[in-house]
Amino acid sequence: MTLHEEARERAKAKPLSFKEAARRRREAQAPQQSVPGFERVMPFPEWCRYKGVSLNTGKRWRKAGKIKVVQLSANRVGVTASADAEFMRSCESA
Repeated sequence: MTLHEEARERAKAKPLSFKEAARRRREAQAPQQSVPGFERVMPFPEWCRYKGVSLNTGKRWRKAGKIKVVQLSANRVGVTASADAEFMRSCESA
């Protein structure tokens, strides 16, 4: 059996049991729990896609100070939920 055939065999999904399907539905419908003191952060490229703008436009907004970002690592930045809300409020008033 080749590696490709083995991978295909492993990928064959078994049908979910009734209990498992019900558990997955409950989890999907349950509100997301947030940790007190921590805010949701979206990586900057993902935020740009969410807003429907190009990465270059997002970078221009960032450089102009229209959107506040937080440093996630040495090479990554993100946008917090509160910074996104503030950005949307500034867009409405403009």
